[in-house]
Amino acid sequence: PSMANHTYIWAALLILVLDASPIVSSRLSACFRARPWSVGRMRHNYARAEEKSKNMEMPDKPEEVDPVTYVFGRPGEMSSDLQKLGTTPRRLALSLIGAGGLALGANFVGVTDNLLSMSPQSSRSLRLDSLYAIDGLRAYYSPKGDFSMRYPKTWLFDQSVAQAQAYRREMESRQSRQPRSEWWDLDAQQGMTAARGTQSLIPEAAFGPPKGGKYENLSVVKQSVLPVGSLRELLGEPKEALQRLLSSSIAPPGSGKTAEVIRASERTEDGMYQFEYVLSLPNGVRIHTWSLVALRQSPPPQRPQLYTMTLVSPESSALSSTEKLSDIQTLLEGFQLLMS
Repeated sequence: PSMANHTYIWAALLILVLDASPIVSSRLSACFRARPWSVGRMRHNYARAEEKSKNMEMPDKPEEVDPVTYVFGRPGEMSSDLQKLGTTPRRLALSLIGAGGLALGANFVGVTDNLLSMSPQSSRSLRLDSLYAIDGLRAYYSPKGDFSMRYPKTWLFDQSVAQAQAYRREMESRQSRQPRSEWWDLDAQQGMTAARGTQSLIPEAAFGPPKGGKYENLSVVKQSVLPVGSLRELLGEPKEALQRLLSSSIAPPGSGKTAEVIRASERTEDGMYQFEYVLSLPNGVRIHTWSLVALRQSPPPQRPQLYTMTLVSPESSALSSTEKLSDIQTLLEGFQLLMS
């Protein structure tokens, strides 16, 4: 017989055996009835595996959100998160505002200096430069309100000048409050004599580097002069005035000092005399000096006041960079007589 005939024969025999064996037939039927989920679970697991493989091959595209939503979340999410932390949006906003105010007031990492430097004219008109540096310079306003000046933000007030001013004020106060017989002892007499002798030499203000540069400082000196109508009437022409000053006190003959005049002129905007010269010391040091001289008229019986602002710096330091020359020019422009 052929292969097909054999197949049919074996199939017929299997059917006969199953029909003839009720025990085998019943057990097979019971097995499939007891576990009807087997085929379904196999199909379900296969579908899940197929879906997972598709997801791995094609990842989900991330949801696009705007920057504000990315930072603060969707409506209500930020409030919910803050409540979990025991705070509220209002409290957080007040804290941020307070921290920003403290940072500005304390000039944290120079943020206030940088902000004010963006509008220097407005900041200086409000005198904020007395508290914060604008373009690297701070301002000093005289307590009497008669003049103002600028100085580098890293410079400090000269403590020796502050002590001399305090001593002079104390002597003047004691003299005005008490009879002379009560305080005129030997020490007070010597101190008052020294104060009187150096009264015109004590600067109204003086600044210098923190380490106390010997040849680098800025000062303003004020002294009373005889009643005159103008600065030209008091000192003469600018060049004559500078030559007289150099030959009489700064570099007199026989002192070993020499002075080289660079400029002596009168400023057109305010009538101040502007001097510039280089002083050579016996030890070979050359000091570059700038001076501004101004006269303030006072109502009788008070005398006119002569103001002299002087800036000194070693010549090598003063001419080392164009930026420093610009700063020096800004310093000179910052000296002004105020309306008292």
